[in-house]
Amino acid sequence: MKNDRFFTAKFFKGEEEEKFQIMEQDEQMAGFKGMDFDKVQLKTCLEPGEVSISGEETLKRLKKNKGVRLDAAMLQLLLASPRNIPESWKMEVNGDTPYIHFDGTVLLTPSGDRVTFYFHWCSNSPDIFLAHLEEKRDANDFSAIFTA
Repeated sequence: MKNDRFFTAKFFKGEEEEKFQIMEQDEQMAGFKGMDFDKVQLKTCLEPGEVSISGEETLKRLKKNKGVRLDAAMLQLLLASPRNIPESWKMEVNGDTPYIHFDGTVLLTPSGDRVTFYFHWCSNSPDIFLAHLEEKRDANDFSAIFTA
């Protein structure tokens, strides 16, 4: 299942691209060509008293909200022009720079794990990772959400 908004070659080398499948895509992202990233909210989805929740629970809670979950295409847009990454995304929160998840695109790995992309600002540039949705997210894990 491919989506023309998401060009996996930016993230994967050679044959690795064919091993991942897009399982979910936030359909609300379809109309977006660009974005003012200063208007994007970062949300943990933690409820009072919670220390962490799984990525799957985060995704479930995000889907109940009205916000648009930024997808892998928006991450690619940021990587193409890193100057557009808001300064607040590079600053320490809870003693560490935040982990920004792009939960609008859910991929299936060759081993059957559901994952999303995220980045962490480190040494003056973003490091890109895959977050397994069964793993815990805490107060430093934020989902990038656009609300009109």
